[in-house]
Amino acid sequence: MYTRPDTSWNRKSDDFFVPDCVDGLSWAPVLFIRLSRPGKCIGTGFAPRYYDGANFGVLLYAEPMLASGPAGFAASACFDHSSLLSETLLETAVITGKSFAVCKDGKPVFESAACDISVMNGALAAASASCLVRRGDLLCLELAPLQHLCSRTDGTVRLSSGALLDLRIVFA
Repeated sequence: MYTRPDTSWNRKSDDFFVPDCVDGLSWAPVLFIRLSRPGKCIGTGFAPRYYDGANFGVLLYAEPMLASGPAGFAASACFDHSSLLSETLLETAVITGKSFAVCKDGKPVFESAACDISVMNGALAAASASCLVRRGDLLCLELAPLQHLCSRTDGTVRLSSGALLDLRIVFA
């Protein structure tokens, strides 16, 4: 478990301009919830009372910082606008059973199994065991291991997932 700063949130799928110090990007697709009230040590059975909606998104990580251990991993997750999480939330009943697909330059690169929102209850219980969660926090659960997405030599890449996500990743 780790945290990302608020400045990492890209809520409107604005294009992501990669800083000069970054040679490439890795990514992970996520399921996320937005917390509607604060809590600590939340039991799994009570977790649904603490969030008001869910959706899918993508987290970007800067390379080559990932290879330099835990501090590098933390630093790679802190870049502005690198958490591609929509402001639009779906009711948990609506998201249950949905799948999430992501395309890179129009070609599929990920498709999840049908969503089981109850996995977020365990994730919220685990996160709140060690820290206070607050209203407005977003809790993300990675749906797949980190993978390389693109490098500076690729130039501009388009990442899309229907109406949920459509942006360019631009290496300037």
